[in-house]
Amino acid sequence: MNKQEIDAVILHDIITDHELCQTQKEELEKAIDQLTPKKINKSSFNVAFCPMCHGAVWQLRHESKYCFRCGQALDWRLEDE
Repeated sequence: MNKQEIDAVILHDIITDHELCQTQKEELEKAIDQLTPKKINKSSFNVAFCPMCHGAVWQLRHESKYCFRCGQALDWRLEDE
């Protein structure tokens, strides 16, 4: 389990174990979703795009673990990996 997955589990535990107002729960659920890596979108021109905000991201995996616009965690694995 990597750090992002651990952070998501901790946030999920906070949501389920504590009495929070609906707004707090929604904010924590959004944070969990943002910490969960999502597969990038590739165009026919070999450009990568964030799956959430659809902005172009750096082509180098080691330089772009997160979208610099919206903060979404990125999953660079190919479909066959």
